[in-house]
Amino acid sequence: MLRHNDLKAWRIFLDVIQVGSISAASELCQMEPSNISRTLTALEKSLGQKLFLRQNPIKLTTYGTRAVRLAQNIIDAHDQLVILGGTQNQTLQGPIRCGLPPSFFDRLLLRHYLDFNKKYPGIQIQTQDFRKPAPIEFYQKGNMLDLVIGYGPDPEMDRAFQYRLGECLRMPVASPAYLEKYGTPKKLSDLKNHILLDRDNALIYTGDYFVDTGEHDIVLRFAKKISFSSPTSLKEAALLGGGIHHGIPVIYCYKELERGELVALPGLWKFQPLDYYLFIRKESAELQRVQVFKQFLLDSLKEEFQLCGELCEKLGLK
Repeated sequence: MLRHNDLKAWRIFLDVIQVGSISAASELCQMEPSNISRTLTALEKSLGQKLFLRQNPIKLTTYGTRAVRLAQNIIDAHDQLVILGGTQNQTLQGPIRCGLPPSFFDRLLLRHYLDFNKKYPGIQIQTQDFRKPAPIEFYQKGNMLDLVIGYGPDPEMDRAFQYRLGECLRMPVASPAYLEKYGTPKKLSDLKNHILLDRDNALIYTGDYFVDTGEHDIVLRFAKKISFSSPTSLKEAALLGGGIHHGIPVIYCYKELERGELVALPGLWKFQPLDYYLFIRKESAELQRVQVFKQFLLDSLKEEFQLCGELCEKLGLK
């Protein structure tokens, strides 16, 4: 079989391009790097063209650059045929593949989703982490996503397939117990007595975090830093009084702020203003189950963002 007729080979090619190297794609493809390399070599041989230069990070050839978009179209068309074939007579059954910010589903949608699942038991929601900014690419980690929630808008995408959900207002927070013990910092110099809670490999830089002093990294201002791999663990550590959360979207903690379990510290540093958007892949938008789930998302998240906005106004956080 000629490799250029093999959809799996093209999926591997796209995965390697997505992560930047053959070694990095090993976990994503669940293949040994040597097997990935052999697959790509066979693909190039069958095409009679080089797709990319073997360097780290990889660099596409002119042919490879054109092949990326065409390969995505091939995979997209194939997946759409499978979806339509499996749901021709069962429009409210089948999978919906969603790309969501980490823990977004658990923190905002779970309580709403239980009712949705009772009403539409034949729809299976498959989620995976999605963190990439616009322009939105629906092909992620070997799958073609039907919809994603991310930051927007995307100027390169048809506005008919993107919907604003609400503001992503972010700020540092801490528990009342922590602030009672260590004091409430009013300025950067106060941070020498405090503990910073942040994500692994995440630093506080200007551009995303706007610091009035112009400093590029204020982590060293803190007496201590504790890092977490999970945003859920990071929030829990703040609730338990472990330190100052480096900055959480208020939509994720507005109920804790309302109950007084967390206190916002908006005067320390500011964040780049962002908005959450729902993006629907044009081909998936034709599916009835995607339309039903889209409306569920818009209705559920409208309620969440409305309640969050009302609290922000009440607390003077805007």
